[in-house]
Amino acid sequence: MRFGTTLLIGIWLAKSGLPTSNISVYETWLFLGNIVTFFWMGGGQNALISLFPKLEAKESQRVLLFQSFLLFTVLSILAAGALAFAGDWIGPRFTHAEHVPYLGWLCLFVVGNIPSQLIHLFYLLRDQPRQILQYGIFSFSFQLAAVIIPLWLGAGLEGVFISMVVWASIKYGWLVVLVIQHGKWSIDFSQLGRYAWLMVPLTLHILVGNSVEYTDGLIVANFFADDRQFALFRFGARELPLVTLLVGGIVTGLIPVAALNIENGMREVRERTARLSHWLFPISAVLMFLSPWGFPLVYNADFSVSAKVFNVYLLILCSRILLPQVLVISQQRNFMLVVSAVVEMAINVGLSLWWVRIWGLEGIAMASVVAFLINKFNLIAYNYWKLGVPMSRYIPVRIWAGYSLGLIFCYVLVNWVYG
Repeated sequence: MRFGTTLLIGIWLAKSGLPTSNISVYETWLFLGNIVTFFWMGGGQNALISLFPKLEAKESQRVLLFQSFLLFTVLSILAAGALAFAGDWIGPRFTHAEHVPYLGWLCLFVVGNIPSQLIHLFYLLRDQPRQILQYGIFSFSFQLAAVIIPLWLGAGLEGVFISMVVWASIKYGWLVVLVIQHGKWSIDFSQLGRYAWLMVPLTLHILVGNSVEYTDGLIVANFFADDRQFALFRFGARELPLVTLLVGGIVTGLIPVAALNIENGMREVRERTARLSHWLFPISAVLMFLSPWGFPLVYNADFSVSAKVFNVYLLILCSRILLPQVLVISQQRNFMLVVSAVVEMAINVGLSLWWVRIWGLEGIAMASVVAFLINKFNLIAYNYWKLGVPMSRYIPVRIWAGYSLGLIFCYVLVNWVYG
């Protein structure tokens, strides 16, 4: 549902008659909201799902749900305040304008939207998959309407952003109801300290590792004077959303399994990796051949360069499908994630600044592919040398190697055919 919503919104924006520069404003608006929240939000989520199963007392679990809600709310307010304070500094670097457009609405959106990312995790931890589906249907339908209806009525981008704030507020209200029903409104400083201790290294790992997306955006914004380039890069610089969502879902679901029993966790990781590989790799290969004419057709002619960037990002599947981080997080060796992520970021930034001068936007994308693969190999090596777990126990090596080589061959062939 998230994939479909993102795709439909992109198509609507491109077909709505908005100039590409205005679409860049929309992408920048979401980009800036994410840049001040993605690291601690991901760290807090992963810490929650690794700690919750280890709390045997139901009362302690209820307290943890409330404390995660409270912590996310406070951090969202601080993030919004940081955006408001730094708006004049951020504007010229990302938008080629003196101020961030619609900054006030962005701050309100952050306060409501980020804590509500806990909703599906609450349902997951309480083993309520049907509620996850019901919530997703409501949430993503409302998100789609929040973009399409204002543009259809002629309210422009500001109307879209106001609708997004309303959408975020409704989700936050839903979260409050869940906390009232299932959480205990109490603060346990001992438990909070344990939660924070798990959250800090995970946050640092995501801050360093996933900052690739944001450093790439910063390089694009500063290296190219044309405002349109940011939107063209962002529309292409996306892995197949189905991959990130399915793989991310497996990681989220199997961390608690591996935390309770590492053998069961490794077996599940290997089996699910094999099943996903059998259809994610073929889908990615087909998309590589379709994207050169599909992007201009679905969006508009300006986005033909986005197809080349997109094809590079499809190669990330070769490393995305590897899940050594499940073992690392489940065994609470979280600081290793930080070390590996530092290496990844250094490689990515260095290669991006080098290759952007040779291949332009495609060079930035290729740097991300190489850096992410090195990050996964670092974690695989750590699992072998420190945890005594060879990769063959949680990775179907032959299946992975065969599909990866096939996808790389498809990429080379597409570049040769289309130029």
